[in-house]
Amino acid sequence: AFGGTDLPPAHIGLAIASPLLKMQEGTRQIRLTLAVANLDPATHTEPNMAAAFEAYVTGPKGWLGPYSLGCDIIGSQLQLSTSVAATDPAVVGYSAAIHGLAFATQDPVIQILLRPDAALKYAALTNLTLSTAQLHVDIEGLQTSLALENDNGSLNPKKAFQPFGPQPVPGSRFMIGSEEALSKRLTDLKVHFSWLAAPSNLSSWYTSYKNQSRMSNGVSARLVYQDRSGQISAASQDIMLRDGNGVTTLSPNPPAILPESGSQAEDYRLFALMFSGSGIARLLGKRRKKSRPQHDREKVPAPSPRNGYITLALEDDFLHADYRKESVYHAIKQDNISLNEPYTPTIQGISLDYSAESEAIDLSANLQSSFTNLDLQFFHVGCFGQAREHAYLRQQLDYVADKQIRLLPAYPNEGEFLIGLSGVAAGDGVNLLMQVAEGSADPEMEAQKLSWSVLCDNYWRPFSPQELTQDSSNDLRASGIVALTLPHETDLDHTWMPTGQVWLRAAIKEQSGAACQLIEVAANAVEVVYVAHDPTNDPLHLAAPLAAGTIAKLKDPQASVKKILQPYASFGGRQQESSEMLTRRSAERLRHRNRCITPWDYERMLLEAFPEVHKVKCIPHADGTSWLAPGNVLLIVIPDLRNQNAVDPLQPRVDLDTLTRMTEYAQAHCGMQVKLKVKNPRYQRVRVSFNVRFMPGYPYNFYRNELEQALIRALSPWAFDATRPIDFNGRIYRSVVLDFVEELPYVDFVTDFRLGIVDDDNNTLKDVSELVATAPDIILVSDNSHAIAELLDT
Repeated sequence: AFGGTDLPPAHIGLAIASPLLKMQEGTRQIRLTLAVANLDPATHTEPNMAAAFEAYVTGPKGWLGPYSLGCDIIGSQLQLSTSVAATDPAVVGYSAAIHGLAFATQDPVIQILLRPDAALKYAALTNLTLSTAQLHVDIEGLQTSLALENDNGSLNPKKAFQPFGPQPVPGSRFMIGSEEALSKRLTDLKVHFSWLAAPSNLSSWYTSYKNQSRMSNGVSARLVYQDRSGQISAASQDIMLRDGNGVTTLSPNPPAILPESGSQAEDYRLFALMFSGSGIARLLGKRRKKSRPQHDREKVPAPSPRNGYITLALEDDFLHADYRKESVYHAIKQDNISLNEPYTPTIQGISLDYSAESEAIDLSANLQSSFTNLDLQFFHVGCFGQAREHAYLRQQLDYVADKQIRLLPAYPNEGEFLIGLSGVAAGDGVNLLMQVAEGSADPEMEAQKLSWSVLCDNYWRPFSPQELTQDSSNDLRASGIVALTLPHETDLDHTWMPTGQVWLRAAIKEQSGAACQLIEVAANAVEVVYVAHDPTNDPLHLAAPLAAGTIAKLKDPQASVKKILQPYASFGGRQQESSEMLTRRSAERLRHRNRCITPWDYERMLLEAFPEVHKVKCIPHADGTSWLAPGNVLLIVIPDLRNQNAVDPLQPRVDLDTLTRMTEYAQAHCGMQVKLKVKNPRYQRVRVSFNVRFMPGYPYNFYRNELEQALIRALSPWAFDATRPIDFNGRIYRSVVLDFVEELPYVDFVTDFRLGIVDDDNNTLKDVSELVATAPDIILVSDNSHAIAELLDT
């Protein structure tokens, strides 16, 4: 019920959903900053934390990844970062139909999952708690998703275009649309232009122009945009400037508009703005030592911000009107002065870079405003589902004891068994049959208490004593019925477990081996009791268990009951006491006087009190580890061999619950100084190996199995016939077993006959002629299979 080492490791971790993660193209850097408490500098090192996780993001056809993570630890801040390559598809919003899982969001999601093979295990991360979380993204190379326009209409970014039209004048506009970038809170914004066929020297190109001096100061534009913060960012910026006559560096940072490589780009420095989150423009690049004062330029009204667009409006022109006027003037004057055609700005390539960040969300604050802020949502990724986490959620539920938000989902129990129910709702009663494999609990462990809970609002709500009305399984130490009443908080709409069902959880804190292995969990279980004192009933009815499937219908049918099943044999009950049994019990009572002193007393009293036990052997002065331990009493018990529900009839075991009750019973009837231990016997498996040839007409494939079953019955006869005794001081002779095999009517002859004990690694030890139990608590039994090979003709 509570798992094992052979199960695959679960994918657990954390996830962040945010509109900030919507990224169409380019090289995309994601950085998650978490304020984490309880970081251990010796354990939670940057290399260990980076290697412990891997990232996945939502793509158009499924999850993208895994991506490796980088890690920086600055004080109590844990920064996890990853990169999505430009060749990878877009990061899109989460869709349950495409991505599966159960995230309650439509925003893009990044999952950060714990690697099963990481050196840093889950146990080393369970105590890390979170207070704040913030997301930051950096995108480089946004191109195909840009929408470009000017005053004349839409522009095709795949071809060279004139951003301000063929005859740019002051006020001509060029608009760069990026809903992705401008729908976020920007911290940096960069535009990259690649000019086509620009003059090598802007001032020299306009030689003989009357207003040549205007070009020596370059061309400026007014930039305006509005991002998600709602603040309008605007400033004047040079977009083309010749700097051949000396330069002055104004900022060590890279320019916001950068030229592509090439001779023309190297001759020009291209300028724009890199806006900070406060809307303050920082001028980047190189300027000439002397530039035209701002008041000498034409006063061009700032353009109005357009939603989702960056607007550039020219404050200068490229002297196209001057060219027409002066060309006519020089033609009339015939002064042989020829003017170069003014440069019409043409962009050959354009791309956009930006950086954005979310608000810092306080996950530990019990504030509804913090919870309803959808700029960033924090999720836990569990073994079977996902759930949003926030302190506000936990504070609203009284039954959630742990109010802290942890880095990883908390699994405080060693084992959890989850049961999904359909057709029930809050207020309903649930009766579950917990059929266990008797004796499969580890008898060497202490009995453990189970805690039962129901999933409500994605959190486990414990059942109160009034709601857990019955547990005859004694915490899964025996087969029995668990009866529960579902509380009013019970719901069907959750994401931590598959939705549409009511989920119950049985949890064991430690030593999960103290619970028996499960055979079946069945709903709508009731216990039927045979009324032995009814004079119309057969007094010999309880001589043998009622076989499974015997009860098939009600004596008085009820319309609400469609079908009745008896899946397992009956248990408990005692046959009506005969006069001989009364005489025996009375004589035994007179002898032991309801107290345990001699080994005989222990054995008879336990057999009388526990009819489900077939045999008891008392070994005085022994404790299971030593056969010379004064003051100790070791009791070896064997269950009723008629128990048809045993998990292994060749190695029958009394369940841990019965062992616990027998210990309590014997301890209450013996001396105070006696130390008792009740345990199952140790079984040593006997295996034979040989080559065999069958008589003509007896095919090997069929009769090999018949021979193996005959050997099992011969070596463990008590497992098939309850009248045959089971012996502790067993002794098996190889010659006797060999004679048994050779006497079978379908066996011609055998060779290479060997007899040995099977060890814990399923290896047969050396061949011996005689096997003897080496300790008082050992029983020799047949192995489940034997090595029988066909003897072929040579």
